[in-house]
Amino acid sequence: MSNLCHELRTPLLVLDGYLDILAEDYAAEFSAEPLRILERLRLNASELTQTVENLLEYAAAMSGTLDAVAEAVEVADLAAELEPVFAAAARRKKISLRWLTEPNLNCIRSDRRLLRSIISNLVYNAIKFTDQGEVTIRLRQLGVRNRCVVELEVADTGIGIDEQRLEEAFRPFVQLSESNTRRHRGLGLGLALIKRDVALLGGALEVRSKPASGTCFKVRLPQGARV
Repeated sequence: MSNLCHELRTPLLVLDGYLDILAEDYAAEFSAEPLRILERLRLNASELTQTVENLLEYAAAMSGTLDAVAEAVEVADLAAELEPVFAAAARRKKISLRWLTEPNLNCIRSDRRLLRSIISNLVYNAIKFTDQGEVTIRLRQLGVRNRCVVELEVADTGIGIDEQRLEEAFRPFVQLSESNTRRHRGLGLGLALIKRDVALLGGALEVRSKPASGTCFKVRLPQGARV
C-alpha cells in the first residue's frame, strides 16, 4: 500500500503544480468555459492528493512505522503556510474561509508532520461538507488546569453529523452516506487519522455537530506535546 501510494503521489504533485501554473499565470487567456473546466480539474486533483496522503499515513500507522518526533513548531507559520492551499478550494465552492490566529502564539514542542495532517484534514473536511456559508479556523492559547495549551478550532456551516453517529464517523473507511451515488467522495480516513494523531500528541479532541447546522471540532495540544 505504501509503495503504491508513493507511486501515485509523484505524478499527482506534478499535476497539481501544472494546474496551479495554468490557473495563476494563464487564466487571463481563457474564456469562461475553459476556466470552469480548469477549476474542476484543480478541485478533483486536490481531493485525490488528500486521499493519497491519508492512505500513506494510514499505511504507515498500520505497519508501525509512523512515530511522532518532538520538534519546535511555529503554529502560526504552519497556519500561514496552509492558508493559501485551502483558499482556492473555498473560492471554488463560493464559501468564506476565515483564519483567526492569535498574535504572538507561542512555539510548541510537537510533531510538525502530524500537526499539519490534523489541520489539513479538519479544514479539508469542513470545506468538503459545506456548500454555503463559511469555514472558520481559530488558533489560540489557553490556560487549562494550570497548564498552557494551544487550541485549534475548525467550525463550519455545513451538513453536520447526527450526534448518534459521531462515534461511527471516526472509524477507518466509514462513510456515513450509504448511497452509491453520494455527492461527497472519499475513503473515510480523515477523522480516523485525526483521532489517532491527536492521541499521539497527547492532546484532546472535542466535536459538536447537528445535521444541517454545521460542525465544530476543537483540538487542544499541550505546549510540550507527549512525543
